[in-house]
Amino acid sequence: FDHFPRMAEANTILERCLELFAEDKVFQASRLEKELLSKYPQFHAENADKLKRVIEMGAEAEKIHAEFASVDGWTVVRQAKNEHDVGIWFRQEAGSAMHTFRMEGHLDAAPEYLLVLMNEITLYGTWLPFIGGSSELSSPSRCERYFWLKVWSPTPAIIHHRDACIYARAIDGLDEDGCVLVLLRTFADGEDGVAHPKPEPRTTRVAVKFGACELVPTAQGKTRVRFLAHVDPKLSVLPAWLINWISTKVCYLGIRRLESCARKLADKKADTPHHQRMRDKADFYDWLVHRARSYTPTLPGVDAAAAAAA
Repeated sequence: FDHFPRMAEANTILERCLELFAEDKVFQASRLEKELLSKYPQFHAENADKLKRVIEMGAEAEKIHAEFASVDGWTVVRQAKNEHDVGIWFRQEAGSAMHTFRMEGHLDAAPEYLLVLMNEITLYGTWLPFIGGSSELSSPSRCERYFWLKVWSPTPAIIHHRDACIYARAIDGLDEDGCVLVLLRTFADGEDGVAHPKPEPRTTRVAVKFGACELVPTAQGKTRVRFLAHVDPKLSVLPAWLINWISTKVCYLGIRRLESCARKLADKKADTPHHQRMRDKADFYDWLVHRARSYTPTLPGVDAAAAAAA
């Protein structure tokens, strides 16, 4: 007797789930997908094709958060001196060619400007000295990018430069989770019609099984940043000197350059290539800046409405 009301509720959950996913709010969409599976398993199964991307992306995000929370197997490469410093960890996966790097730090920079720097792929070489080339290959939606990236080797005569073909998807988790999470992985040649660039001389193509950058806005226009990359560097063993170089010259230098360039980008008097891109893509960046600033971080015990009013 309650078939029709239940079907109506199931359809409402499904429609809202897909709407949230289309709005890049994957965490919220994933929670509704799980609610639908719990309440209406048959209806969920009948709509498996529609939910496939929600399920896959939700699982990727859960895996990343589990890695961020993990404590076993990590070697401290750089110990953070205080809460404002940057910590770096390394883990070699047992019985595997995969290596994982993790980095966490609090940056004195607003999240919207960090996101501008991350989004302008073709400008990476203007502010990151270890970048040997970058190009955007496809932009299928507002928060999806396919791109190619090359990193210089410190000793190209011994170890070739490295490049990768990366798919990135940003998740807007500000409403309920207080963060923006950018998922990263390498993609197969021809995926979604996107072809890999031809390999360059003395350059080895690496695989990134999964990775992410998480931005958590904190008080007074600052941001907590967490980064993770699970990589096959195409080396059977990473020598200690190379781990140290990656940690100091890529990870640490990279995050400090991200911070300083974001602070410069916030200066309205400056005029950099990134400022020009923001003018050229005004619709997109107006949305991004407004979205980032719409979130009001609160301290424990502080009412969100009172914080917003302040």
